Amino acid sequence: MIMAHDALARLGDLLTPTLVLGGDQDFCTPPQLSEELARGIPGAERILLPGGHMIHDENEAGFFEAVRTFIDAR
Repeated sequence: MIMAHDALARLGDLLTPTLVLGGDQDFCTPPQLSEELARGIPGAERILLPGGHMIHDENEAGFFEAVRTFIDAR
């Protein structure tokens, strides 16, 4: 069911600053999908960190630094 969900056509409607953050070894949400997501959101910033699907746990320092930098820039 989740694989059938497709909201890509609506991504261009997002107006909120968006950070697309993922792991470069994520097998559940591969990097090419985060690239597609970021491309569809106007002005989105995409960051890939070393790690997998649980990037917030696997690379905690990198994750929080990326989020902090993104928020501070706004």
